[in-house]
Amino acid sequence: FWPEEILLQVNSLKITMGRKKGYKMAALRVSPREASPRETSQSGFKLAPCEDADVFSIEELDGTLITLPSSKIGDIGSINRLFGCRDPHIALEKVQDHPDSKTVKLWVALSCFATIPFIFVAATWAVTYPFKYDLELRKSRESSRLQQMRDIASQFQKQLLRLTAKARDSRSVLENEFVARQINYETKAKIRQVLSKSNVAPYYVITKQASPHVWPAKYGQVKEKTIWIYYHNPATCPGTWKCNTSPYLRLCLRSIWHNRGSFEMIVLHRDEIDQYLSYMELPLRWAGLDERLQRDAVHNALLARYGGVTLDISTILLRPLDEYWEEMVAKGATFRGYMFRLNGQPWRHPESTPYWFLMSRREGIFSGAVRSQVIGVGDKLDASSDYPMRRNAFGDQTLIPLLTMLNYSLPRCIDDDSVGLFPYKSHGDFSMYCPESRAPEWWQGMSGPARNDTRALLRDPRDGPLLPFAWLGMEMWNVSDQDLPQKSPKEPFLWDQTPGSPMQGINCTTQQDCWEKYVVPRYFAHQGGRETPLMSFVYLGEGKVLKFLSFSEIFSQPNTFFCHWLTWAGLDLTALAEEFVKL
Repeated sequence: FWPEEILLQVNSLKITMGRKKGYKMAALRVSPREASPRETSQSGFKLAPCEDADVFSIEELDGTLITLPSSKIGDIGSINRLFGCRDPHIALEKVQDHPDSKTVKLWVALSCFATIPFIFVAATWAVTYPFKYDLELRKSRESSRLQQMRDIASQFQKQLLRLTAKARDSRSVLENEFVARQINYETKAKIRQVLSKSNVAPYYVITKQASPHVWPAKYGQVKEKTIWIYYHNPATCPGTWKCNTSPYLRLCLRSIWHNRGSFEMIVLHRDEIDQYLSYMELPLRWAGLDERLQRDAVHNALLARYGGVTLDISTILLRPLDEYWEEMVAKGATFRGYMFRLNGQPWRHPESTPYWFLMSRREGIFSGAVRSQVIGVGDKLDASSDYPMRRNAFGDQTLIPLLTMLNYSLPRCIDDDSVGLFPYKSHGDFSMYCPESRAPEWWQGMSGPARNDTRALLRDPRDGPLLPFAWLGMEMWNVSDQDLPQKSPKEPFLWDQTPGSPMQGINCTTQQDCWEKYVVPRYFAHQGGRETPLMSFVYLGEGKVLKFLSFSEIFSQPNTFFCHWLTWAGLDLTALAEEFVKL
């Protein structure tokens, strides 16, 4: 009889050899079934005595050989009886009761004792890991919120500094205006006192010239091809003795100087006016007017007397203006400038001619502009009562009546239905602010046909130097950025695309897209196949972002629109950084 399986139990340790069938685990006994010795394949092992009489071997069918010294399980006879009789339990019981069971028990105890620390460590890790992960997650969130709060605090600090600077400048402006008004009041009192006695020298009182026919000191010494820039800031640039301009304005001036071509360039300060002009060419109360009105009045008088080009100081000149001048002279024109609505697109602002670029021959249409600006204000300190759009009083509200005489078919602001739309809707009928509203309707033929003794060359500024995103801080946009700047909730109308808005018809979705679609093509394009390019300069306006930046902050971002324009202007950014950052 061959046992199907042998189950050895040494105290609590169970050793099983053979296949698990034909017995019950709880019985702790071998339940053999009869089988022919020739059917040994049904057994999970085979028994064979070793050559050493003291060792008994058990060889399983899978090739595993287990040897048991006879001294561990009893005598050889007991083993033989295990397979030589029908009741092999005696041999198993002898094995079970063998004295070496104590050694096995100690080994089991040591194994269990060694396993306990591993179990404890694993359990501790399993319990604490979720809490540790949650703690790290909360720590990361709190760090992110802390960084956001720091960024917000930094933004508020910058805004506070800007507002402080604005308040300081506003206070200085108000103080200077108060001083100017006091001076004007005293001057007016002195004039009245002098005139009340004799009334024989009003010209001297106004111009401080003792004799007539005394020309300004520089008259006759200035070339007609001159770029004029008048700049005055009561706080930072009151005159030649003190003039501290913003870093970006200094870079703009450098671009104009670098690309002046065959033009002269004169930056005029307030204390130099009497060297180039007579005060009789300016409004009588010119010193007490708004800074912008003062600048426009000076520019008109300079173009009338000397001719040339007047530019706003916040302009980047990309290439010389010689081509523009030569074309104007070749075509017998006296004026070259820009006019909105010439390209057929509406413009919701009540203006027609921008003030930041004017090119004229001497003694041209600006002689009439000088006459109009003196008569238009008279003895008043404020032009608002006679000019509905006060800030353009000596700009397009003075020029449009003169340009209309040359061409009756020019587009008119009062015929533009988009004027007065948002954000001007609350003003009611805003067409009354258009420049044509305060001039005779020459286009009706009331005085005869249009003048043909002179010409004016005009273009729409939105096809050239006035970019659609000029009011959105475009100068600091990145040429490779893949998104648009965040829209300001205070100025949503700057982004809308309603008829007449600057952004109408604009479909760029990223800063890079805007650069490649609307900036680069204009720089290389020519209007109607003409030789003069569409965009030889870029008007930056008030420098919404740039005016608060230092030289180092500007040059630390070389991929901005502004830095690329400086490069187009032929300036070396590395050399500029070395020159200006040290200042």
